[in-house]
Parts: sequence; C-alpha cells; structure tokens
Amino acid sequence: MPSKQYVRTMNFMLWFIIRQLLLLVILSVVWLYALDFMRTEYRESLKEPLPQIYYVNTYTPSKEETGAPLYPFHSINKALEQAQKNNITLIIIRSGIYNEQIIVPDNITLFGDGIVKIERDKKASGSTVTVGDHTKLYNIHFSGGRDVLTIPLGTTTTISKSTFSQGDRYGISMEKKKRPKSEPIRYNIPEPPTYEIKDLTKAEIANLPLVTFRKIIVKENDKQGLYLHDGRIVLTDSLIVNNGEEGIDLHPHLHATVTNNIASNNGESGLESEIYDNIVLIENNTFDRNVKNGVAFLTSDGIGTITLLNNTITNNLRFGMRCAIHKNPPNKPRPFFRTLILRENNIIENNTSQIARECYTF
Repeated sequence: MPSKQYVRTMNFMLWFIIRQLLLLVILSVVWLYALDFMRTEYRESLKEPLPQIYYVNTYTPSKEETGAPLYPFHSINKALEQAQKNNITLIIIRSGIYNEQIIVPDNITLFGDGIVKIERDKKASGSTVTVGDHTKLYNIHFSGGRDVLTIPLGTTTTISKSTFSQGDRYGISMEKKKRPKSEPIRYNIPEPPTYEIKDLTKAEIANLPLVTFRKIIVKENDKQGLYLHDGRIVLTDSLIVNNGEEGIDLHPHLHATVTNNIASNNGESGLESEIYDNIVLIENNTFDRNVKNGVAFLTSDGIGTITLLNNTITNNLRFGMRCAIHKNPPNKPRPFFRTLILRENNIIENNTSQIARECYTF
C-alpha cells in the first residue's frame, strides 16, 4: 500500500500538470485572438493606398477597390475619378487590356507597369485619350477612336515610351485655336498674315506651353500620324510608320523641334510642314520609303523659318524634298524656298526625284 507521502507527491504532480495544461490552453487562446487581431489590423492597413499613388488592375481578384497595391481599382476611369477627389498625382496601371475612353485631369501621370493597352474600336466616337495640363503618359499603348490622342490648346504634357495606333483619323491631334474669320479680300489685296510665333522673342517662346513626345510609336492610323499646330512641340527618338497620309503634319503657328526620329512607309510624306508662322528645326531624322515624299514644304500667307540639318532622306517614291506653292504666297522674299529653308549636311538620294524644281526657283 503506497505511503501517505507518496500519495501527496503524486497528487501534487498531477495538479501541477493540470495547471500547466490549463495555462497553456489559456495562453493559446489569447495568442490566437491576438494573432487574429493583428492579422485583421494588418489586412486593414493594406487597404490604405500609398501616398499620392493609386493602382489599377483589371484582373485583380479583390472585390474591394481602394487604390492600394493589393486592392487596386478595376478601371482607369474610377481611379481618375477618385484621384481628383483625393489629390492623387500618380496612377500605376498593371498589365492588361482596358476598354475605356479616358480624359486625364490636370497634374496626373498615367504609368504603365508592364504591357498595358487601352483600346477602343476604330469607329468609336471621340478620342481614346484626352490629356489635361501638366500631365504625363508613360509606357502605355493607346488604340482606336476617331483620334487616338487629343491634346487641347494651351496644354503642357509629356508623352514617353507610348504607342498610338489604329485611329480612324489621326494618331495624335493638337486642337486648333479658334480665330475670327478674315474680312473678304478688298481690291484683290489679301489681309496681312497673322504672326503668333515668328515675332516672339526666345524668352517668350520658352514660356509657351510645351508638348513633348519622346520615344513614342505612331503607326497604322488612317490619316496623319501626328497632326500638330498652334503651340510648341518637341518630337524626339520616335518611330512614325505605316500611317495613311503624312507621318508628321505641321500646320501654322507652331514652334517645333523634330530630332532623331524615323518616319517611314507613310501614305504621303514622312513630314510635311507649312512655312507660314512656323519655326521648325528638323535634325538627324530618317525619312525613308514614304509613298510620296520624304519631306514636303508648303507656302502660305506669310513666312517662317525651316531648318533642315543632318537628315537622311532616301527611297521615297516621289521627291526626297518637295516644295509646293500652297495659297496666297507672299511677294517677298524671293526666291521663297531658298530664303526660308536652311539646308545643311542632308543625304537626299535614291528617291524617284531628289529635290523639286520649286525648291530652287520659286
């Protein structure tokens, strides 16, 4: 028969084990509740967007949309709507195809993270994307719409590493300034030309709103690739190919710097520019295999300045360089094209005709 001391010892050990087990159970329950609380709090914290940034992902499995990396908006338009309300300046768009028509408000950057395409049917009304002032587009493919991209008058914007294709009309269009209609011609004397660019000082030109295109692709639009006027633009390091009419079309009242681009296989000229009230630098470009001309220049009511430096103009099916009497050409200066077009160090060869007669004689 066990002694009383032995029984007391065993009872003590049993009670000790029971207490330890109870303590372990209590601590486990407390830990599980704490862990669940922390997990919930952490999950809730992940719903908060990063400062000044929204994310968009059309393929996200999350039903909740806060703009945070793990809770992105499903559509770009919803992100833009909320960005305006909350002073968000950067929207990062994850890889995917987005069927949307977009108006980018002022001071917002759209950044494509991966392979991002925003597309609409070519016959859809309006532009696929319209930008506001001080906006940026980076690494996005825009496709379709009447015009793919519209830039309103007086807008400063930067477009980088983006593609504009399959527009029913233009790949990129700058809106035109509305001007009063000129008075009827009296006694066969035309109204004097209006200069908005040519007579500005360098400081005044530097203060104009600036549209910058850098490393873009403009392709397969039914009419012009870029249809530009009324402003200041820089187009550099870009590819303009397979558009139905001109690759680059520069209309009056424009200060343009066009450098290091390739304009090829376009249905008319690689580049066409009015001379009237245009100051244009065309440098280090390649204009090759266009259906009509490599470059073409048109007279109009007034004068401007075209500088053509170090370009390669080859294999175009009409002229390497064409000069055409457009409308109401001024009486002075003469010879018009030789006076207003400065040409140096250009390679113009292997075109059906190299330089049009008017470039020398008119």
